[in-house]
Amino acid sequence: MQLEKEPKKLPLEFTKNGYFYKQLKRNEFACVYEQISNDVVIAYEVAVIQVANHSYEKFNISVGDESYPSNNMWGLYGFTFGCYNDWEKALRLANNKFDELLTRKKCN
Repeated sequence: MQLEKEPKKLPLEFTKNGYFYKQLKRNEFACVYEQISNDVVIAYEVAVIQVANHSYEKFNISVGDESYPSNNMWGLYGFTFGCYNDWEKALRLANNKFDELLTRKKCN
Protein backbone atom coordinates (compact mmCIF):
# COMPACT_ATOMS: atom_id res chain seq x y z
CA MET A 1 0.00 0.00 0.00
CA GLN A 2 1.47 3.34 -1.11
CA LEU A 3 1.13 6.29 1.27
CA GLU A 4 -0.18 9.53 -0.17
CA LYS A 5 2.28 12.37 0.18
CA GLU A 6 1.40 15.63 1.88
CA PRO A 7 0.72 18.47 -0.57
CA LYS A 8 3.59 20.96 -0.86
CA LYS A 9 2.98 24.31 0.83
CA LEU A 10 4.40 27.58 -0.42
CA PRO A 11 7.91 28.02 0.99
CA LEU A 12 8.67 30.61 3.63
CA GLU A 13 11.51 31.85 1.40
CA PHE A 14 12.31 31.41 -2.30
CA THR A 15 14.03 33.03 -5.28
CA LYS A 16 12.14 33.92 -8.48
CA ASN A 17 13.00 36.18 -11.42
CA GLY A 18 16.23 37.24 -9.70
CA TYR A 19 14.53 38.39 -6.48
CA PHE A 20 14.49 36.87 -3.02
CA TYR A 21 11.08 36.49 -1.37
CA LYS A 22 10.32 36.11 2.33
CA GLN A 23 6.82 35.25 3.55
CA LEU A 24 5.44 37.68 6.12
CA LYS A 25 2.00 36.19 6.63
CA ARG A 26 -0.53 33.86 5.08
CA ASN A 27 -3.87 32.21 5.58
CA GLU A 28 -5.51 29.35 3.69
CA PHE A 29 -6.23 31.63 0.71
CA ALA A 30 -3.56 34.33 0.33
CA CYS A 31 -0.07 35.35 1.42
CA VAL A 32 2.18 38.41 1.71
CA TYR A 33 5.86 38.31 0.78
CA GLU A 34 8.69 40.84 0.93
CA GLN A 35 10.48 41.19 -2.40
CA ILE A 36 14.18 41.75 -1.76
CA SER A 37 16.99 42.84 -4.09
CA ASN A 38 20.57 43.33 -2.88
CA ASP A 39 19.44 42.99 0.77
CA VAL A 40 16.90 45.82 0.38
CA VAL A 41 13.11 45.39 0.48
CA ILE A 42 11.91 46.88 -2.78
CA ALA A 43 8.28 45.75 -2.74
CA TYR A 44 5.61 43.68 -1.04
CA GLU A 45 3.64 41.11 -2.97
CA VAL A 46 0.21 39.74 -2.18
CA ALA A 47 -0.73 36.50 -3.88
CA VAL A 48 -3.77 34.28 -4.02
CA ILE A 49 -2.40 30.82 -3.29
CA GLN A 50 -2.74 28.57 -6.31
CA VAL A 51 -3.59 24.90 -5.71
CA ALA A 52 -2.88 22.26 -8.37
CA ASN A 53 -5.96 20.42 -9.65
CA HIS A 54 -3.87 17.98 -11.71
CA SER A 55 -0.56 16.19 -11.35
CA TYR A 56 2.33 17.18 -13.62
CA GLU A 57 5.08 14.60 -13.21
CA LYS A 58 7.43 16.55 -15.49
CA PHE A 59 7.35 19.48 -13.01
CA ASN A 60 7.07 17.36 -9.85
CA ILE A 61 3.63 18.81 -9.10
CA SER A 62 0.90 16.75 -7.45
CA VAL A 63 -2.77 17.45 -6.86
CA GLY A 64 -3.10 19.79 -3.89
CA ASP A 65 0.39 21.33 -4.15
CA GLU A 66 0.49 25.09 -3.62
CA SER A 67 2.21 27.54 -5.95
CA TYR A 68 2.75 31.24 -6.48
CA PRO A 69 0.74 32.74 -9.36
CA SER A 70 2.53 32.64 -12.71
CA ASN A 71 3.75 35.89 -14.25
CA ASN A 72 0.89 35.91 -16.77
CA MET A 73 -1.67 35.67 -13.93
CA TRP A 74 -0.26 38.72 -12.15
CA GLY A 75 -2.85 41.44 -11.67
CA LEU A 76 -5.58 38.85 -11.25
CA TYR A 77 -4.05 36.57 -8.61
CA GLY A 78 -0.94 38.54 -7.64
CA PHE A 79 -0.28 42.17 -6.74
CA THR A 80 2.93 44.15 -6.22
CA PHE A 81 3.23 47.23 -4.01
CA GLY A 82 6.53 48.98 -4.67
CA CYS A 83 8.25 50.76 -1.80
CA TYR A 84 9.48 53.84 -3.73
CA ASN A 85 11.12 55.23 -0.56
CA ASP A 86 7.98 54.62 1.53
CA TRP A 87 8.02 51.01 2.72
CA GLU A 88 5.40 51.70 5.44
CA LYS A 89 2.84 52.81 2.83
CA ALA A 90 3.66 49.84 0.58
CA LEU A 91 3.27 47.42 3.49
CA ARG A 92 -0.02 49.05 4.53
CA LEU A 93 -1.36 48.74 0.96
CA ALA A 94 -0.24 45.11 0.79
CA ASN A 95 -1.95 44.31 4.10
CA ASN A 96 -5.11 46.07 2.91
CA LYS A 97 -5.12 43.93 -0.26
CA PHE A 98 -4.55 40.79 1.79
CA ASP A 99 -7.56 41.67 3.99
CA GLU A 100 -9.66 42.51 0.91
CA LEU A 101 -8.90 39.15 -0.67
CA LEU A 102 -9.86 37.33 2.52
CA THR A 103 -13.14 39.29 2.75
CA ARG A 104 -13.91 38.52 -0.89
CA LYS A 105 -13.21 34.81 -0.33
CA LYS A 106 -15.54 34.71 2.69
CA CYS A 107 -18.33 36.26 0.61
CA ASN A 108 -18.10 33.60 -2.12
